[in-house]
This record gives sequence, C-alpha cells and structure tokens, in this order.
Amino acid sequence: MIASHGALSSILNSAAVLRIGGGNNARNPATHSLNTPERDFHEVERDLVLARGAAAGMAVFVGGEPTLNRHLPRLLGACREVGIAAGVVTNGRALFYPRVRRRLLVPELRYLQVGLHGAVAATHDRVVGVAGAFEQVTTGLAGLLREGSRELFVEVACCPTGTNLGELVALSEILADFGGSPAVGLRFVAPLTGVKAEDWVPAAEISDRLAAALSGVVLPVAWEGFAPCLLEEHASLRDERLRYGVPAYGLPLAGTAFADERVDAWLLHNPDYPARSHPIPCQDCVHEATCPGAPAPLLQHEGERALRPTRAVRANSFNYEFDRTLENFRLRAGRCSATRLDLGGAPLCRRLLLARDGEVDLYHCPANDFTDREIGVVKDDLEQVYFDLSAGAALDDFVTAVRRARLHPECHACPDRERCPTAVRVDPDPPFTAEETWLRREVSRARGRVLDVGCGEQPYREELAALIREARIDYHGLDPDAGALARFRGAGVGGTLHEGTIEEFEAADESFDIILAFRSFNHFFDLERAFAQFARLLRSGGTLYLCDSPPFAMLRTSAQVAFADENAPFGHEHYRNWRSEQVLDLMGRFPFKVRHHRPVTPATSNLWLIKASRDSRGRKRG
Repeated sequence: MIASHGALSSILNSAAVLRIGGGNNARNPATHSLNTPERDFHEVERDLVLARGAAAGMAVFVGGEPTLNRHLPRLLGACREVGIAAGVVTNGRALFYPRVRRRLLVPELRYLQVGLHGAVAATHDRVVGVAGAFEQVTTGLAGLLREGSRELFVEVACCPTGTNLGELVALSEILADFGGSPAVGLRFVAPLTGVKAEDWVPAAEISDRLAAALSGVVLPVAWEGFAPCLLEEHASLRDERLRYGVPAYGLPLAGTAFADERVDAWLLHNPDYPARSHPIPCQDCVHEATCPGAPAPLLQHEGERALRPTRAVRANSFNYEFDRTLENFRLRAGRCSATRLDLGGAPLCRRLLLARDGEVDLYHCPANDFTDREIGVVKDDLEQVYFDLSAGAALDDFVTAVRRARLHPECHACPDRERCPTAVRVDPDPPFTAEETWLRREVSRARGRVLDVGCGEQPYREELAALIREARIDYHGLDPDAGALARFRGAGVGGTLHEGTIEEFEAADESFDIILAFRSFNHFFDLERAFAQFARLLRSGGTLYLCDSPPFAMLRTSAQVAFADENAPFGHEHYRNWRSEQVLDLMGRFPFKVRHHRPVTPATSNLWLIKASRDSRGRKRG
C-alpha cells in the first residue's frame, strides 16, 4: 500500500524556498540546477526574516548546489537565530565527504532532499552525466542516515526518464534497506528542463509506467511536475509546494501570507522552474482550480494532445448562509465595526455582510466544491451575489426569484475594505432586464432555418411560436432530455424537435441559418466537438448565439438552502463554469467572427452574451 508523505506534510506545510546559489558541475533534466553565483549572505538573511514574519516555518535552500555554497553553515545558524527551521536541496554528491555531512547535521536542519536517479550505478551516472556519481551519492546518503537524528526528514528525488523507468520500484527497495534514524521518503520529479527533442519520452508513457510503479513503492512517496491529469489515480500523492507553492490535494497551507494564490510570496527566490499554463483542455477539467497547469516543456514537445482532462459534473453556484444579526453594528467607511468582527479565522472571502431593513446580518459560505480563490472572484472581483426572494430559487424561476446584492456604497471607498468581509445591499430592480431585452430582441429577428440547442427550458417560447406561425423560421429544437422535450412540445410552440446532444446531432452541412445555444454551453460534454458541429452546420455568414453564466453566489437562510437542494432540477449537469473570455479563445480555433460580446462584470448580471457569424472562408483560422 502506498504511503503519502505524512511527515513531509507537517515539515513543508509552511516552507519558503530561497535560492542561495552555489557551483554545480552538471546541468541536466534530473538535477534541474544551474551554475549560479552565490547570493550575498546578508541578502539571504533578510529573506529569512521576511519569511519568518510571514509565518513560514521553514526556509529551504536551493542552488545551484547549496552544499558548495561557502555561506551555508552561517545560513543554517541564521535560521536558528531567526527561529525558523532549515531545509536543503542537493544533488547529493558532496555528502560523500564526512566534513560536509557534519556541516549539515545540525539541529536546525529538518529537511534534506537528495537526487538519486537509478537503482544501479550505470543508470544514475548516465542520467546525471557524471561517472562515479552513484557511488558518491549512495555512500554519502547511507552515512547521513546513520549519523542523522530522528528530527530530520530525508527525501530522495528521482527524475523518471526513458533510462530508469524500469528501476523505480527497485530504487525504493534500496532506500528501505539503508535504515538509520531519519525518516526517508521518495519523490518523483518530472523531467522538464534540459531535455532534447530526441531524448524526450512521451509523457503518457512515463506517467503510465510511473503510475504502475507507485503501487509497488514501499516508502512514503510524492510526485511533482507532471500534468496532474496524467496521474489522476494517484492525485493524493501530488505535492508541489517546493516548486510552485501548491500543496498536495487535501493539504491546506499554513500561514496567512503563504497561500496558493500568492506563489510569488511563497517562493521568495524561485529557481527558474518551467512555467505552467492552463490551455483550453485544462480549462475544461474539473481539477483546474487545484492544478498548477500543464508544464511548458510538455506542451512544447507534445502539445495539448498529451493532456487527459477530467470532465465531470460540477456545481455552478454556492451559498452564503445566514449566520446571525449583528447588534449595534456601525457601517461607516473608515469607522466600520466590520474590522473588529471575530470570524473564527475563516477567510474573508467566506464571510459577507448584508445591510437590510436597518440591520446588518452576517453570512458565511460553507462550500467545499469551490476554492477560496474562486469564491473571492465571484464575491469581490465580479460581485455576482444574489439574494433569494423565494423559498429557494430553482432553474425555471431564477430570473424572477432573485435580486442582485450589490456592494454597499460605504464600502466603495473604504480604506479598510481589504480587512473586512465587505457589505452588500439588495438592489430592488430585476437583475437580468438588460440581458433579457437583448436576447428577446435577437430571437424576434430570426429568419430562416433555426437550430435551438438545449431547447427544453427555452424561455423565449412566445417569440419562437409567433415566428413559426408566421412561417418566418423553420424551427428545429435539440435537447438530450426527453422530459424537457415533452414539456416543450406540450407548450404548443411547434417546429421539429430532436432528442440528443449537439456532439452527435446529424444534419446536412451548412443546413442552418441560425444556431441558438442559450444557457446550454456549460452543459456540452465535448466543447471541441460541439464547436466543430456549429462550424459544420452553419451556412457561410450564418449566426451563432451563445449565452451562459460563470459561477455565482446566493444569499440564503438554512431553510432556503435545504429547499433549493431538495428541488434542484434533475439532469442539468454543468461540466464547466466558463467566462465569456474563455469562450472567445476557443472560438478563435474555429471559423467564427464575433459580432457582439457582453462579458460578466460588476456592472452586469451573471449572464454573458456572444453573437458571432460563421467566417465565409469556412475553415479554422490561424
């Protein structure tokens, strides 16, 4: 059975990475290190003070090669004086020398990472490009494990390559035989830098072989640097705190300044690790919010086809639940009672104040399926918070059953806004008037053959029925929900209805003048396939309408939350919660020209609008 890095979790949970430089004789995909000059001791010392003041419990020194840095003993002593634990990342060759081990084995050293990339000398030496390196590392490592204390955690880092894939389990067995007092773990690091095109091994091959090996490893184990979607079955073993400030799944970061949203603060002097990004396949993955993204070298060598995004149903909203009415609360910019509230250590994004009827109520957000960062974007950046007027607003009455909760005027210019949950007040006006007016006007102008994708809950049936009666449109409705189609048919709208998904819909090429996809975009399972269908089905110059919503928040009582959960409509799965800007990026891969775009902002409702025409060239652009 695989053991996760339990000891490592507590040691590195609030670590800051500091580059100190130091000579190194090799640069290769295993060491991830460069010849870098030594940094000034006092400069690093100032970083230690900064890290300690920001609640870091450990400073991890990286190079080049830190064991060759002449200031390392002084820096370890500085850690003791500052009151912070120390860690060192090394290629391990200098550990061969007893005097180096004696310099390292001091009480403040709590973590040591050593590179070892094969179970036999020929493999390791070939990977690092240094003859005799295996003997130096293993001899030094064995000595260090004999001489070290139980307070030290030693982690062996291995870079899986085409050379050593067959030795990963054997490596763990060798380490287990070393014995000694310090705890020992094994970390597999993706080969991301310094790999030539001819030496690149497909990520899928390495990941599949690594996944098989993980089941046989006998030590506590972690992995980092791989695209997380390639090792999804072993997600609990992912740990990228030292590289990107991102913890393993389920392991929150300690401290207030060091959080995954503040990687720049976490890695005070981050070595030049490869950048990571979220291309379109990543944006369609259910793990995007907790994933640092696809490594740049992977995309450069293999492109997006190497990724395996996980499409799964996800929530499209979360609740702020009523907590209590605050007594004698003063809501005044610069003199507000909010800064003195005891919130029990909860992040500010998960608390909200509602000013209503002369009182101020405190709400809290218990959602577990949205990260703090996602909640903060909804609440503070886009201000998409809504007050539930009913027992519990459901899909079919959402437009009329809610009101916008807008930022309170006292909060706009308040100097203390960053230190409090912020307050909102309910806007009495219907929130979707502008967007609904535009949509109804566009529908009423439709002419020709119309394909309505996701027609089952179409709110503009009256407009469509009139157009059908007047023979202005040849209407075709498409929906995968047979029940929704039956309700649509029962409303007497008319037209031809089809049961199925847009991805599998069959019709002649360029057979429609207009495609409507209102509030159905986030329900498409395969976006690439859906947009390929749009491009195929629309005639040259035909019009595509899209509208949907990113996540939003609801202000509710506990009773309203229970009602909404019990009456949630069945079959309305959301596979994503994209913003319109993301949609435009995707559309750029297809022959469409955007005619109208209304994104979601604090000034709009939570409904983005896109109107596009099919490019007359009839092919993908760029």
